[in-house]
Amino acid sequence: MKNFVQKGETLTLTAPYAVSAGGGALVGALFGIAANDVANAAEGEFAITGVYDITKEGVAISAGQLVYWDNTNKRVTPTASSNKLVGVCTKAAAGGDATARVLLHGTQFPQVFVSAEQTGTGSAQNIAHGLGVTPSKVFVAPTDTAPATTGQYTATEGAHDATNVVVTVTSGKKYKVIAIV
Repeated sequence: MKNFVQKGETLTLTAPYAVSAGGGALVGALFGIAANDVANAAEGEFAITGVYDITKEGVAISAGQLVYWDNTNKRVTPTASSNKLVGVCTKAAAGGDATARVLLHGTQFPQVFVSAEQTGTGSAQNIAHGLGVTPSKVFVAPTDTAPATTGQYTATEGAHDATNVVVTVTSGKKYKVIAIV
């Protein structure tokens, strides 16, 4: 095939911060493990698939449990929150273990963010999504559907970016945001 470039198991990426060999890095929507030490803003080789022992949060993680990258603390965690899904734990890790064995998913899973319940203010609201790139699809889902909360419900999307989803929802109305890369 004339247009084939590479298998894509390892990619040359520009590190968003200094990363030691074997350390993880979130580069936009890609997560990888550095093959060698990579300086901040320098190019380096990052594996985006395979199984690796990765520094983890000090909690137990079960085999088969999804894990997310905590880009603030540079470790995997079982907490989705605003963290980026990076793979699945392949071997149970106790709370006291320093690492978790993780099968990296590359980019095969769609990245999805679901917010906590929000309350509309009638003005533009920024909701941090943690996806690392601008979502391709955003949904605003009303959550106050009981008869006592009837009335006009308006939701308008703003200009989303790599950090926030921007929506304006009728003041006092409850909703959740779903963002997909």
